[in-house]
Amino acid sequence: MSAGADVSATAVALLRQYGDDAEVIAVMRAAEVAAMGDAEALAYWDQVIQRIADLADLFGLEARPTETPPDREEEDPGYTLDS
Repeated sequence: MSAGADVSATAVALLRQYGDDAEVIAVMRAAEVAAMGDAEALAYWDQVIQRIADLADLFGLEARPTETPPDREEEDPGYTLDS
């Protein structure tokens, strides 16, 4: 399998498994390999992230929501973390 096909297969697998959260999962994987100093793996995950965004645009998915949907607005927890 070519590198491009592998990137596409990973992007599609993440979209199937995680839907709108696929890009977030890919970014987390990229952060993990970056923290380990693996530049080659980071480049791979950067390509996967871009492919997910491209596929989301192509198919009209919301891989990158621009605003919080009304039913997912954060509620005030009723407390603060300030001491």
